[in-house]
Amino acid sequence: MKRVVSVNLIIIWIAIMLLAGCSAEDVVSAPEITMELFGEQDVIINFGSQYIDEGVMAVEDNIDVSADVQITSNLDVNTIGEYTIK
Repeated sequence: MKRVVSVNLIIIWIAIMLLAGCSAEDVVSAPEITMELFGEQDVIINFGSQYIDEGVMAVEDNIDVSADVQITSNLDVNTIGEYTIK
């Protein structure tokens, strides 16, 4: 029983020492990113018609980074089908 108690105390002591060694400066936080997609989620266009993406607004840590957003698609307005725009 004494051995179990002493092992538990050693583990608790190690945990306290590790946590005490961390400061707020050591913690790296992820940037806060919000995105707002413009337009409808599903869009129907006529065969051969032009598609114009309505865009997106992206904000990272209160800075507009919309110009950095890359939109990709395999959309072919001359081929009937369903397409995903990312």
